[in-house]
Amino acid sequence: MSIRDKLKGRQAGDGEKKSWGGLITALLLAGLLIVGIMLYFKIGSLANGITIEQAPQISQAPETYEYAIDFILDQNLTERMTQRGKASWQVVGSRRTQDSTSGQYGYEFIFMRKIRGN
Repeated sequence: MSIRDKLKGRQAGDGEKKSWGGLITALLLAGLLIVGIMLYFKIGSLANGITIEQAPQISQAPETYEYAIDFILDQNLTERMTQRGKASWQVVGSRRTQDSTSGQYGYEFIFMRKIRGN
């Protein structure tokens, strides 16, 4: 059977298999259209549900901090760090150094804490 005969047979509907490509394409397009419509309404309802009162509040005043530099001898390290921690100080820098007047070794710390009331 030649190609021409096959084409004529399909046109005449003589029982050969028909192509499902057109039907599948139409179903896929219909599905995409339905999903698109659903997303459109879902996004619209989300946008309408947000009010100004629900929006997160942004602080207008910037946070301010105070800083302190402290030299702590090795033998006083635990006690002094505990005191600073209880007073809400945080270490932001440190280095091992020697005291210029006594020659003893210890640590120089840079502390930072948020200024209360901000």
